[in-house]
Amino acid sequence: MPNVKVCGTMNILLLGGAGYVGAVIARRLAAEGHNIRIADRFLFLEPAAFERFAYTRVVDMRALTLDDFRDVDVVLNLAALSNDPSGELDPRATSMINVGARIRAATLARAAGVPRYFLFSSCSVYGANDSVADETSPLNPLTAYATANVHAEKGTLDLIDDRFSVTVVRLATVFGVSPAMRFDLAINTMTLHAFTNGHLTINGDGQQYRPFVHVEDVSLAIETMLLVPPKALSGDVFNIVNFNFKIRELGERIRGQFDNMIPLDFITNNPDVRNYRVSGARAEELLGFKPRVGLEEGVAAIKSALQAGLIRSNFASVRLNGYRKLVEEMQFESSDRHPAAAGLWAAAS
Repeated sequence: MPNVKVCGTMNILLLGGAGYVGAVIARRLAAEGHNIRIADRFLFLEPAAFERFAYTRVVDMRALTLDDFRDVDVVLNLAALSNDPSGELDPRATSMINVGARIRAATLARAAGVPRYFLFSSCSVYGANDSVADETSPLNPLTAYATANVHAEKGTLDLIDDRFSVTVVRLATVFGVSPAMRFDLAINTMTLHAFTNGHLTINGDGQQYRPFVHVEDVSLAIETMLLVPPKALSGDVFNIVNFNFKIRELGERIRGQFDNMIPLDFITNNPDVRNYRVSGARAEELLGFKPRVGLEEGVAAIKSALQAGLIRSNFASVRLNGYRKLVEEMQFESSDRHPAAAGLWAAAS
């Protein structure tokens, strides 16, 4: 790990910072004394939720301007249609938002003189893999969302120069409590169903592997990276993951936090072909990053928050609901197509 560390207060812009992961990162970085700006559509949280510790701008990511990036030291780009079902709503929308808007944002950041840029991607880029994938493993995206991440990664990394550092952060499936709570992520959803319905539903036979990481550990990973000089991590890609479980084993562990008699319902006519295990060894070796929150601790916190009424399942907690209206209202023109995502666009034509 590089031994020169960056100190002092930074001006940090979070694109998509009012989302499930971004809301947690924003609070944590603000608590560390950094100046936080959030640009977001605010589909799932109101700007008032951030008024005590961040400047906010309600804006579509496609409408960002050079002024949004003035006097910014670091950009964290979390803005995207952020899961596989949302990515399948309309591949044209996935192309525009998850590829075109993300590469355009990085281009604007570089033009504005931002020295450091983080692109949040997903371990879904590994798709189906018989071995444990690391950052050098072949990419095998199986969905529009995963494919868009591959294109966005390449398009953003291609912008690197001596004054513009880019680091790609590939997240495992995230879990845990957030102000912008999601109940369309595996652990969160299973915990909710065990709490409210007394049963757990699994697509397929549950033998598929998936990697996981707690949302607070994602924040810790970013804090850790910010301590390293920009050039030391420019061009780097990091998997941020804590553990890998088969979905069936995950269900068994979660119901152990409630009642071991809770049934596991398998939906055999809806198989899940995504099957991948991911290594986080590189982040530990190069950054000293070690996730702290395990499965049982994270599930217990979700259960406790549900019991206390601090979080709840509603329309917004399933991102597909909010994104569907957004996508339906979008206008598509041939000029909106980003060349990096031509395949996605063609699939919808």
